[in-house]
Amino acid sequence: MENYIIELISVAGTFIAAYLGSLWALKNVKKEKYFEERKQIYYELASILPIIDTCITQSDYLQDCQLGGTAENKIVIMEMKLHDAEDRLKIMQESQHTYNEMHEVEIEISNWEYRIKRHKEYLQEMGELHKKLEEFDKSGKKNLLRLFASARVWNSYVELSVALHNEYYCNLGVVKEDIVHHVNNLIFYMRNDLQG
Repeated sequence: MENYIIELISVAGTFIAAYLGSLWALKNVKKEKYFEERKQIYYELASILPIIDTCITQSDYLQDCQLGGTAENKIVIMEMKLHDAEDRLKIMQESQHTYNEMHEVEIEISNWEYRIKRHKEYLQEMGELHKKLEEFDKSGKKNLLRLFASARVWNSYVELSVALHNEYYCNLGVVKEDIVHHVNNLIFYMRNDLQG
């Protein structure tokens, strides 16, 4: 009888050990799957982030310009200011004005032409970036990011999204350094999450 009890205890111990081992293995598999999902969504987000060395913001070329409205509307205002300066130069050439006075208007024309050129480049670059971010959001990847990202990564993503939106649509004090700061923070926190 005693042998039966010992065998029963031995069999029960084996079953319990096997059960606990399988639970531990399942937990590790779930942890690995979670890590892989997080890694995948982080890589997808990193692939659409702006390259900070080549990123253009309106503050790069529109400093000290009183232009209101969205980025798309500013091109119209800049073209109007360019035409106004060109008309003033024509009037000045027909009347007697000093070389310095005409030269100041020529510099103003050159500045507006430069700003218009840069703004067209900006509109193209930021248009592509906003399109990528919109596709990221609409494809459900934003929801996956919310599920798998740490709080720091999620907060950095939201801060970057707000900064990009404000820079593009209302340009309320957001400069390139702000965008660079948010991109660097986001990458830093994603890297920390993936290292362990």
